[in-house]
Amino acid sequence: MTKFREAFGSFADFLQVISFDWKSVAPYLASAGVLLIGWLKDVSPIVLAVMIPLVFCLMLFLGVLVRIWGALNKTQPKLGLPPYLAQNEYVDAAITKERHDATLNQFNVWAQLELAERELKSVRRRQSRTPALLIFEEEDAVINKIEGLSEQKDLADMRCNIAEQHFMGDLYNKLRDGNLIAVGFVQPAVHGKPPVDIPALEWEFLTFDDNMRIASGEGISYLVISIRTKKT
Repeated sequence: MTKFREAFGSFADFLQVISFDWKSVAPYLASAGVLLIGWLKDVSPIVLAVMIPLVFCLMLFLGVLVRIWGALNKTQPKLGLPPYLAQNEYVDAAITKERHDATLNQFNVWAQLELAERELKSVRRRQSRTPALLIFEEEDAVINKIEGLSEQKDLADMRCNIAEQHFMGDLYNKLRDGNLIAVGFVQPAVHGKPPVDIPALEWEFLTFDDNMRIASGEGISYLVISIRTKKT
């Protein structure tokens, strides 16, 4: 009954949903009646008089069921992928590649910098045991290497941040344009209330949290977000 009330509101609304435009339906019913009479011309008039109303009632009943089913289904929007999966699925391939390359480069620079710092510690431990000019020169070389890698790290971090902004910007643009549709529960959540399609205009101020499960902004919040394409 709760789902019925959400779909129709009242019995009067229910009658309005299941009502037919008889002017548009009548020609099809007349054609079906003519075909049926032609097929049953050899059947006795009594059987024919009984069968035609029964078939008509059956068709009407099936039509009403289809309309009720469609109205009920409208209250449950289709869900999509979680945002952390949807972004990899729906963001443009070139922007996704830019982000992937920037992240990989950042990881490589971080790894090289960590190895260089370990190397410096190793050199200084040997220096404390056996001071020698060669070891001091080796230390200076490692320090210069670390300084160079630190500059590369700053550049890699900046490149990664820019790529991430492009990546999320493309996702937000698709949500604002309506090419992607987000679905979520309005916060505060109400027991029994289904998720709703988030209006595209609200993505002008909505942003995802770090886990990409909540979108909020300007006092509006949606929980358990999922994203689908406009076609589905």
